[in-house]
Amino acid sequence: MTLKSINNYCKGLLNNPPPGISGNPVEDDLFHWKATIMGPPDSPYEGCVFYLDIHFPEDFPFKPPRVRFITKIYHPNIDSNGHIDLDILKYNWSPALSTSNLLLSICSFLTDPNPDCGLTEISNLYKNDRNRYEAIVREWTRKYASGDSEPMSRPNIEEVYEILNADKPESEKNCYIDWFEKSIAEESITYYEYSEFKNIQYIGKGLFGSIDRAFWKNTDQIKLQKRVDFHENILRFHGITKIGKNNINQEYALVLEYADSDTLNTYLQRNFNKLEWNDKYRFALQLASAVACIHECDIIHRDLHAGNVFVHQKKLKLADFGLSRKIAVSSNNIKIFGSIPYIDPKGLEDQQNYKLTKKSDVYSVGVLMWQISSGYQPYRNDYYDVRLAVAIVMGKREKIIEETPAEYKCWKCEPDERPNIRDVVSILKTLISPEQNDTRFDDVYREEIISLEEYKSSSESSVGVDINKSLSVGSADFTASNNESNSSL
Repeated sequence: MTLKSINNYCKGLLNNPPPGISGNPVEDDLFHWKATIMGPPDSPYEGCVFYLDIHFPEDFPFKPPRVRFITKIYHPNIDSNGHIDLDILKYNWSPALSTSNLLLSICSFLTDPNPDCGLTEISNLYKNDRNRYEAIVREWTRKYASGDSEPMSRPNIEEVYEILNADKPESEKNCYIDWFEKSIAEESITYYEYSEFKNIQYIGKGLFGSIDRAFWKNTDQIKLQKRVDFHENILRFHGITKIGKNNINQEYALVLEYADSDTLNTYLQRNFNKLEWNDKYRFALQLASAVACIHECDIIHRDLHAGNVFVHQKKLKLADFGLSRKIAVSSNNIKIFGSIPYIDPKGLEDQQNYKLTKKSDVYSVGVLMWQISSGYQPYRNDYYDVRLAVAIVMGKREKIIEETPAEYKCWKCEPDERPNIRDVVSILKTLISPEQNDTRFDDVYREEIISLEEYKSSSESSVGVDINKSLSVGSADFTASNNESNSSL
């Protein structure tokens, strides 16, 4: 009776969901669902996506489902673990209430809380200083719910950390630490004291953690790396530091170049109307060239999307190698973390067994090139859920923008029908007017390699740093730029 009740209870959510609401069972388990709601219009939650977890008890529908927010949210009646203090989930539960109506009620509850029965501090603020309350709501919403509309199956940061480390023996984890320590001792990697970073400010969120901006003060004793190899469209690596208040819980962090114009997503939102087709071709060429560079090293990125491609001084910069692997050691059992529109359809179709390849990156590049040409996020009118994934596997694609190259094969479903990335680079080079092409790509693997000594003279005493607190292999990422001179490091 319970499974039948759940099926009837959730039928409307699957077949005819209300605007701004979606939901699906987790791995075909009808007792466990993930749902999303859009922040109500004209509220501090507006325009953002909130994820919820729903568990149906064995004696459902006589007892209500357990519902909690996965996305952190600031609200008088929702605690830090996402538990919702709502009467229809307790003593006013009705077996006649459908999942759609329950989620609609929760959505309405966001703008109509019950401060008399809520968390004391937030409730008092709601009653006594509404402007301050709404400002905090907006800040939390921006910080935790305003990223790219990511798939409902995407885990939270603790789950990511567990997945990354689940099957690693302690000896394997320690080998990373040993490698870091040896590289620091041999001065092949520069080490920065975390205490030297000042004025740390949150600016965004990446795949494996939050991104913060800080300032770093040079000292007379600074030791430069002997050599840092990089491609001009990949965020430069500067060194490492440690994050943590004590020696037990410290984690290594990568210090990377800072991008002054935020992500490609944000850049296109703010500047798309100013872009000519040559600008779009040039961005596409820079992206393809960066991917070609890592492919030349037999590395696949595996998580290319507009949230980890940055813009610095009007040039694209590839970042976030949290999921990158050398092809020789890439696992067959790949958990899909990335944003659904950019994922190889073969990976969506068989997440457990399909091995992502260089052609998977080519597919992602194809979607990104469409985004650059259109100015829109892919499938912006769809929910990023199981239904979209199935549609993509079945051949759903965005409409190709006029003036896009006719032979558009990057997002073909079959990997063998996609070009390799070097062919993409060659085609794009022919599309850019020579007088407008200020980017050197003739030999990206030799001419674009440079040592730190060649640009250290551009460093000033104060350096801006972006801190990406990533948990990839127990590490974090930092990105840096020269704040005073506005030149990249």
